[in-house]
Amino acid sequence: MSRLIMLPCAAFLRVYEPLSAFGPAERAHWEAYAASGDRPRRADALEAEREEALRRVIALPPIVAPAQESEDAYVRWADGITYVCPWQTRLRSWLALGRLRATSGPPLADAFAPDEADRAVSAVLEQVRLMHLGDFSDEEVDRARHYLAGSWVFDYQTVEQRAERLMELERWGLGLDEPLLWPDRIARVTTRQVRKAARVHIDPAAMVRVEYGPIRRKSRRADVECA
Repeated sequence: MSRLIMLPCAAFLRVYEPLSAFGPAERAHWEAYAASGDRPRRADALEAEREEALRRVIALPPIVAPAQESEDAYVRWADGITYVCPWQTRLRSWLALGRLRATSGPPLADAFAPDEADRAVSAVLEQVRLMHLGDFSDEEVDRARHYLAGSWVFDYQTVEQRAERLMELERWGLGLDEPLLWPDRIARVTTRQVRKAARVHIDPAAMVRVEYGPIRRKSRRADVECA
């Protein structure tokens, strides 16, 4: 029996430029590339680009960016003019990593570096420990209340989401009007109730650590820990 595997997709903004926009050396390269019968065709180019990225991700250790810039490109023709959009995988990889580190504070940004995984996990566990002890302010609880009271509608946007919510209502013995009552119910939650729930339901000693993908440790040559 055949299976259809749907890969996660992202939106791309591709900028195609005519050959005349490139310098002589690049223009000659892309002109020969466009005429080549060995280059990935447009229908297969995205899959080829993903396969290349996957090989870097599963390498030990993971390869942040290719050692050399990609020599592939997306090619189109219009009105007798050849347009190309170079993959520029190396450049895009370094730009993406730089943007991640610039816009994401620790421990998120550091977690993408294998050597920093332990430090990132320790920071998360420390936050869990503080929650268990009730070490959070009334302002933090208030922000959480406002978020939960206003974001519930996003869980009812698709047919699949609404079906899942209906099953949850049945599972917990709640009425069909529960989504409408939810904002008021959340608004009545007090900081004292949150602290009591944290002491009862959050146990730092019961945390389970799961590492997914290739992990390189300083104390070992290389190994893979998956879950």
